[in-house]
Amino acid sequence: MLMLDSKFLLKFKTRIIKEFIDIIILGRLRIAPSSGYDIIRYIYQKNKVLISSGTIYTTLYSLEREGLIEGRSKGRKRIYRITSKGLDYIEALFHNSEKVLSFLWEVLRETSPHDTQPKLTV
Repeated sequence: MLMLDSKFLLKFKTRIIKEFIDIIILGRLRIAPSSGYDIIRYIYQKNKVLISSGTIYTTLYSLEREGLIEGRSKGRKRIYRITSKGLDYIEALFHNSEKVLSFLWEVLRETSPHDTQPKLTV
């Protein structure tokens, strides 16, 4: 079996983080209100992946327009917190996580010569 090198895995991890950045941000804001810089630092400390400020702030503005988060100015910073609508969104995603993981597995399995499903835990 071919093992993937760490460079490939980091690239794949970065790709996944960028695709799910909205969910990662909502999850972080569920724990604590944060600035854009705080979120960049959190993602880097947790995953060793540096996401650009442009990506973070674009996503924050989008989440705010959707009513999932709320931002307030605090000095020169803007601090974001999750709204009740955002909490409902995260809750619904969590309750459907098995379906999400099953879908992801189906996508990956289509590329695999093996027909076994690994045990996924949430």
